[in-house]
Amino acid sequence: MQSAATVFSSRPDLILMDVAMPGIKGDRLCKLLRQSSAFKSTPIIMVTGLTGEVGKSEAIAMGATDYLAKPFSQEALLKLMDQYLNFSQHVATPT
Repeated sequence: MQSAATVFSSRPDLILMDVAMPGIKGDRLCKLLRQSSAFKSTPIIMVTGLTGEVGKSEAIAMGATDYLAKPFSQEALLKLMDQYLNFSQHVATPT
């Protein structure tokens, strides 16, 4: 449960987690996080390379905000991060 303790102590603005992790499965950790008032509205993006094991609807049912299947592009990841963190509003435009 070290991954859970790390998340709780660092209080991230967005959580990107794999479905298959050592020690605790992503679905279990996602459920634990959603039970905490500190993480009720924190975006959680679940990723997996396990074909057919967990789909987007299952990830959402587990409490995830969104889902990416591996392999995914950097562009797809950044697009999701921007969607949930509004990076484009905080990045200075080059002059």
